[in-house]
Amino acid sequence: MPFRSLFGLNKLLQEYGIESEGLVFDEKSKGLDQLDTPFLARSGSKFVIVTDKSGGNVDYIDDSINKSLSRSQFIDRWTGEALALYCTELAIEPDYRRHVEDKVLENGKRFLLIGLGLFLIIYAMLAGNFLSRPLLIVTLALDFVGLYVSYLLVQKSLKIKNDTADKICGVIQTHGCDHVLDTGASKFFGLFSWSEVGFAYFSVSALTLLIYPQYASYLAAINVCCLPFSFWSVWYQKYIAEAWCTLCLIVQSVLWLLFFSYLGAGVVSWIFPLKVEFFVLCAAYVFVLLMLNTLNRSLDKSE
Repeated sequence: MPFRSLFGLNKLLQEYGIESEGLVFDEKSKGLDQLDTPFLARSGSKFVIVTDKSGGNVDYIDDSINKSLSRSQFIDRWTGEALALYCTELAIEPDYRRHVEDKVLENGKRFLLIGLGLFLIIYAMLAGNFLSRPLLIVTLALDFVGLYVSYLLVQKSLKIKNDTADKICGVIQTHGCDHVLDTGASKFFGLFSWSEVGFAYFSVSALTLLIYPQYASYLAAINVCCLPFSFWSVWYQKYIAEAWCTLCLIVQSVLWLLFFSYLGAGVVSWIFPLKVEFFVLCAAYVFVLLMLNTLNRSLDKSE
C-alpha cells in the first residue's frame, strides 16, 4: 500500500499483532548488516521491501515487482531510514477465521461452477451425438479456446491485471497487446472493442453448437464472414500500429482453424439456402455484444 509515512504503516501492522520500529542509520553499510529481513527501506521518495541480503546482492520488492541490486548500488540509493518488523506469537490477520471460511466458500462456488459447466457440456455433446462427428468436438474446443483468449483481451481492454494475459502478450513483444488495444482501430465502429466482438462471437458459437448442432452450417457462414478481418488485423498490427498483439494473433489463428474444421466436417456446403434460423443467430450475436458492451462500460476504469 502506498503509505506516505511510516506511522500509517505502523498502525496497520499493530492490527496484525506485528510490532515495528523506525530506525535511521548514519553508517548505512553497518545498518544493512544489523537489520533482519524482511524490512522496509526508504529509497528516494518511497519505501521498498527488502527480502534478502545474504549474498552480494540485495533483493527487494518495489511496486509489487521483484528487483535486485548489488550491495553498493542499494546502499547508494538507500537513505538510511528503515522500518524493522518484530513478529510475535500473537501476530495474525484480523478476522482470519472468517476470511478462511469465506475463501473455502469461494473455492466451493468455483468448483461447483466448473463441475456443473462440464456436466452440461458433456450432456449436450452426448445429446447432440458429437462422438460420431469428431470434427464438431474439435470445433467446440476451438470455440472455447477463442472464448478464453477473448476473455483475456476484454480484461486487457478494461485495464484489469491478469498475469496469464501479460505472459502470453509478452511472448512476441512486451506490451504489444497494450499498444494495439490503445489504438483507435481497437474499436468496431468506435463503439465496441474487438475483444467484445470476439467474446460475443465465440460464446454464441459455442452455445449454439452445443444446443443446436444442426445449425453448424450457419456458424460456418458467420465464420467465413469473419475471415477477411484476420488479414486486416495482421496488416494493421504490422504497418500501422507497428506492434504485435499475441492474443489478437491467437484469435485470428483460431478463426482459420475453425474454418478448416467446418470445412472438414462438410457443413460449409449446407449454408444455402439461408433460413430464418440464420438471422436469429445473427440477432443472438448482436444481443450478446450489446449486453457485454453495456456491462463493460460500467466497469471500465478509464472512463
